[in-house]
Amino acid sequence: MNKKKVVVFMMLIAIVSKVVGFLREIALSYFWGATNISDAYLISTTIPTTIFAFIGAGITTGFIPIYTEIKEKQGRNASNQFINKILISTLSVCFVLVVLGEVFCGLIVKVFASGFDQETFRIALAFTRVSLLEIGFSNIMYILTAYLQSEDSFIPVALAAFPMNLMTIIAIGLSSGGNYYFLCLGCLAASFVQAAFLVPFAIKKGFKLERTHQIFSDKRIKEMFALALPTIIGTSVNDINVLVDRTLASKLVVGGISALNYSSKINAFLQGIFVLTIVSYIYPKFSFYAVKKEFGNFEAIVNKAVISISFIIIPASAIIFLYSKECISFVFERGAFDEDAVIMTASVLAMYSIGIFANGLREVYSRVLFAYKDSKTPMINGAIGMIINIILNLVLSKFMGISGLALATTISSFCILFLLVFAVVKKGYWKPNKQFFITFIKLIVLSVLLCITIIFVNKVFVVYFQNINVYIRIIVSVLTGSIVYLLGSIILKVKEITDLFLFVKKLSNRGVDAVQ
Repeated sequence: MNKKKVVVFMMLIAIVSKVVGFLREIALSYFWGATNISDAYLISTTIPTTIFAFIGAGITTGFIPIYTEIKEKQGRNASNQFINKILISTLSVCFVLVVLGEVFCGLIVKVFASGFDQETFRIALAFTRVSLLEIGFSNIMYILTAYLQSEDSFIPVALAAFPMNLMTIIAIGLSSGGNYYFLCLGCLAASFVQAAFLVPFAIKKGFKLERTHQIFSDKRIKEMFALALPTIIGTSVNDINVLVDRTLASKLVVGGISALNYSSKINAFLQGIFVLTIVSYIYPKFSFYAVKKEFGNFEAIVNKAVISISFIIIPASAIIFLYSKECISFVFERGAFDEDAVIMTASVLAMYSIGIFANGLREVYSRVLFAYKDSKTPMINGAIGMIINIILNLVLSKFMGISGLALATTISSFCILFLLVFAVVKKGYWKPNKQFFITFIKLIVLSVLLCITIIFVNKVFVVYFQNINVYIRIIVSVLTGSIVYLLGSIILKVKEITDLFLFVKKLSNRGVDAVQ
């Protein structure tokens, strides 16, 4: 299957997967709304996710360039030995983390949600003791994901979210009878299923368990951990910002953590479908071209990634900003999720939506640096971003409440993006050419035209067709704006959209190859 078909399949799978993921959030909002139970549950899942995101991010970004180099220079046997050593060494770290987490669980929960009352704290503590056990399964999932991506096997990784989400939905449904401990038990089972799902695909690609020696003294293992340590901070800054947001939200309003979570899921939908799909596909290519020192190909693929992501993300974030309340109402307003919860969550979504663009391009430029084994620069930029986020959180939350937390995260994301781009250009890893700037300006102009069209069409409906259903009005407005955006792209000869049309035409003429 050629690379364009792989990306299209990954996006299609990601769309369906995110829809199922939305069903999970809808189930949680329906049965538990924005309450102390949902707050406790979300904190309990945030803690192991945040703790292990540090290691998982380091594994994924540190593993691929080193594994690629070993396979290219030393062969398959050496690369398989490397994977086995990584598994054993990281699982050892996970064991220590779980033990420490269980011992200091009460203190950790207080740090993550200092505003909880006694009952909510008790529930969150019980949930967290169970959810900490997910760390080991998450470790296996991260390693197998990095391995499969290095072997150009992307479809299984995209499919792995399905069993995880389905298991979580089942657990939420079981908890509706009043036994809310099914929530944390379901998450533990879901993480196990997700890791187990990838095992047969990894074996098919050649992975096998082997006896290994001198694990921690292996220079490649030391190199990966040395690369992973600063990578942990650089790539996990968004998780840390979310943590800071949720900690302060627990003090601002009951259900604040849930509002931040639900709104972030809308943004994560776009991130997961378009940004992470493209980034997960191109990162191994970054590493390959960096190892081969093919700088022309490297710059070309960076340009294509940035423009392709921008082409989708800029107009999509504008649409979400314009219709944040309607988005939240349509997705979540049912059951225990009432009008007050909609208003609170929509204000957060509007602020988060502005930062989708920055978060998307950060994923690209940070991996440009990782491909050249430069993880210190993202670490420094991430630390700066965290400081900016914390300061802005404290200031903006006083004037804007919970939405100020989201705006602070957005501003810090743009600051980090600027620092990353500056570093990449200064180090000579990438340099934007004239065509890149021209295309980018075209996208900005087209996005403004899209917004103007949407606002105009919506105004026409409000004035002349007042009895039309609000969602029909939104759909027609967005479709009209999108048509104007696409037609404008064709007229202005934006290469990414013309390539897409040619590709779709080829697919319709020849059919789609079966997934290998």
